Amino acid sequence: ATLIHDDIIDSAYLRRNGPTLNAKWNSQIAVLVGDYLHDKAIEAIFETKNDQVIAAVLKTAGIVCDGEILELKEKNNFNLKEEAYFTIIERKTAALLATCLESGALLGGFGVEQALALKRFGIYFGMAFQIMDDCLDFMGEENEFGKTLGADLQAGVLTLPLIRLIALLDERGKAEIFSRVKSGLSHSQLGDLVLLLEEHGALDYSVAKAREFTDRAALELTVFPETPMRRSLQALLQYVVERNR
Repeated sequence: ATLIHDDIIDSAYLRRNGPTLNAKWNSQIAVLVGDYLHDKAIEAIFETKNDQVIAAVLKTAGIVCDGEILELKEKNNFNLKEEAYFTIIERKTAALLATCLESGALLGGFGVEQALALKRFGIYFGMAFQIMDDCLDFMGEENEFGKTLGADLQAGVLTLPLIRLIALLDERGKAEIFSRVKSGLSHSQLGDLVLLLEEHGALDYSVAKAREFTDRAALELTVFPETPMRRSLQALLQYVVERNR
């Protein structure tokens, strides 16, 4: 549901190498399908009959919306700082993953300490996932990534690689980037921007930040015994920074 609504907001036409609902039909139909799936999700959550899970998920739904609103508010803000970016991605992405992990712990009968550890794991994992997603928006292969490259930038959404680049450029360099982005980037211009990101180490910097979050997430797993489930979560952390889709 959130991805469908996200595609509408971003006017995206590709998701997992297939046309988005708003591209295949129209935004009105896509909104209704997103609402329907959201309703089915809420129905499933209430079927757990667990008050903690129900409260956590309902609260998180508001946090995710808050993150999306904040992102919209900061569109085309070329003075956006890293701290504000991290706030946005924690709310719009990481909070949902954190609640999923916490809910699994609560439904599985885990103690408070372990449930909170998994919640923090979800936050850190979610932060790393979104940072890497934002990196792939520049450096991925569209047929592998499954989404339109440069879509965030075309929509006026500034992500960590570009925020880092802008912080490193002089005033003339910044003005040139602003002008390019505001006039709309062609495929070749996007390629030139990627070269600039690589030249200034902005992509490497962003990937390193994602790894910092996966390192923090890995520490949260130390409260659990060595089991296949723990190893699965550890493998997930490795995958998230190496994926190409």
